[in-house]
Amino acid sequence: MNRKWTVFGLAAGVLVTLSVASLSTADDKKHGELEEIMEKVQKHSGVLKKNTRTPVAYKKAQKDIEASALELAKLAKKIKPMKDALKKAKDEANPGAKWEEFSEHLFKASEAMAKVVSKADSTQAEAKKALAPVNRSCADCHAVFKVEE
Repeated sequence: MNRKWTVFGLAAGVLVTLSVASLSTADDKKHGELEEIMEKVQKHSGVLKKNTRTPVAYKKAQKDIEASALELAKLAKKIKPMKDALKKAKDEANPGAKWEEFSEHLFKASEAMAKVVSKADSTQAEAKKALAPVNRSCADCHAVFKVEE
């Protein structure tokens, strides 16, 4: 009879120990403000890419595309003063100026896309053409500032 309670106590102790250990590792994975914003950028960029693939998807999600493009523009303005990524710059003489250039380009490209998409008679081809500068600004920035860990 005592063995049954001993096994139960040991199992409960192991369970508590594992849950405490998992909580402590969850705290280690906290992101900075820039990482959180970049996750939002990735989310909205995905909405743009997914919904401009076909004319049917474009017409169905035109308002979502416009909202995501405007949100990308807001996020681009929000990241411009952040200087966290400057220390990760690869082979760049003036990373501060480059960071501002990339964030300004993302802002302008996102606003331009939102203007195109806001027109009721706009087509999927026009939206896809307006998406190209947004994608290019992300790719150019990642080439300089994103470091693979």
